[in-house]
Amino acid sequence: MTTIWNVVTVGVRQQEVPPALLGRVNSVYRLLGWGLMPLGALTGGLLAHRFGLRVPYPVAGAVRGLALVAALPVLVPAMRDAIPR
Repeated sequence: MTTIWNVVTVGVRQQEVPPALLGRVNSVYRLLGWGLMPLGALTGGLLAHRFGLRVPYPVAGAVRGLALVAALPVLVPAMRDAIPR
């Protein structure tokens, strides 16, 4: 799944971002993507230490669900615009 995600996101960035800004956009994407992984690992580790090994999974699922709900106002119109009529 990660491979598919990487191929899709890189393709979309290359299509949508002007060539002069592509390097900057890629660096911000990597900064956020890779830079937040240690924070997630630390949070998951603290949750597992405090509440048990099974707790980080539903918490992560809830956080991802909330992120999806927060992103829907942007994603739904973009999807509607992308569908050819």
